[in-house]
Amino acid sequence: MPDDKNPKRRAQEVRTFGATKRELLSLADWLRMHSVTDVAMEATGDY
Repeated sequence: MPDDKNPKRRAQEVRTFGATKRELLSLADWLRMHSVTDVAMEATGDY
């Protein structure tokens, strides 16, 4: 996302979310709040 102090630069925010339904809904809310429209996921286990 653009940096508030310098729009030519990007700001970085690191957050950690769990895998429970409540945490995933919290993640979805946070992404919506920042107008994120695309998400990619990498998994290291078998699904």
